Amino acid sequence: MKPSPQLPNELLMQVIECIPPTHLSVFLLVCRYTHQLVSGKVYRKTIFPDTLPLSDIMNFCQRHGSSLVTIKLPHGKRYSDTFYMLLFQLCPQLNYLQSSMTPKQLQRFLLRTHYPLTCFMMTQNTPSSTALLSSVACQHSQPHQQLEQQRRQRQIQRHHYLHYGGADGLEELIQVTQDLYNVTKLACCSSIFLFPNHPIPDSTLTHISHYFHHPGALRNAILPTFGPDLLSLTLNVYDILTVSVAQMISIKCPRLRYLHIPQIKAEGLWVLLHKCNTLVAIVVGGVGGNGNDDSDMIVMMRGDEGRTEDHGVDELELGGNDEEQEQDDLPTSNIQWINQENKKAVATVETHKRVWCIHQQQHSSHSGRLSWHIGILPKR
Repeated sequence: MKPSPQLPNELLMQVIECIPPTHLSVFLLVCRYTHQLVSGKVYRKTIFPDTLPLSDIMNFCQRHGSSLVTIKLPHGKRYSDTFYMLLFQLCPQLNYLQSSMTPKQLQRFLLRTHYPLTCFMMTQNTPSSTALLSSVACQHSQPHQQLEQQRRQRQIQRHHYLHYGGADGLEELIQVTQDLYNVTKLACCSSIFLFPNHPIPDSTLTHISHYFHHPGALRNAILPTFGPDLLSLTLNVYDILTVSVAQMISIKCPRLRYLHIPQIKAEGLWVLLHKCNTLVAIVVGGVGGNGNDDSDMIVMMRGDEGRTEDHGVDELELGGNDEEQEQDDLPTSNIQWINQENKKAVATVETHKRVWCIHQQQHSSHSGRLSWHIGILPKR
């Protein structure tokens, strides 16, 4: 058998430079030399296991950080401010970071340097009221030794949470970052999503929280006009997430990170998980685009609501009090039916490979109204 011809290293370098980064992964398996050439260019996303030590995280970022744009750090692990500073130095293109930073820690971090392209998802490891009730219910079925070990683990986590400034700090974070970022808090699991007001130059809109219901508003006006820049979107309660709506959102909103959907169909939810590559959080149920139930699912935005300018609007509230009253007057039977349909749809994605958590929340200001926070691993 004749040996296969080998290209000189200089020619290989020129070939690799002409190939888009999205197609370079095949060179990882060609030989050691090509692996070394492309290893710093091909890795765009990494999800670190929860048990991975800090040293391995730093080693990976040193080798491949120059091309990373999405990072999910181990859940519940607390890292120092110095670690995050080094992380962004090693990963200059990072535009999404999921970690267990505390509000005070992120505030200190953003005071040093502004990251206008980066979204932050802070998954706080503090038990919600629902989680506390579940743990109490399970105590009788667990041995005393396991309960004692879990209690000690929670004490350690609580100590780390307080050590890094985890107590409170959210209001102060909002005040400090009010001109640069928007904040969405998910009370069901104490998670916080923070995204920039102006992620790209001359962006028109990054967040829509309210709009009037109209059969063609979402399809013909909102998504075609604002979709390319949207990072956060809350649908009107009457805009049910069907397959067609999910496909439209996936196509028109290529940068979408957070989506709140009052009513959902299972098929539509699966389409989102399959086609919407940037999504990191979906909130199902609760009060939608014109509800006023923000006691449990809080969306905190700054700036003048409804403000429009020629060269940038960081958020827009399209709606009014008339539909808020209409939303509040939904019959209890309708609310129960919506809860049942949403629960069935959410149950179908519990084992989906992109879903890393599902948290349920019962709203206090609306009788019987439920919502679910679905944590999603982004594809990019």
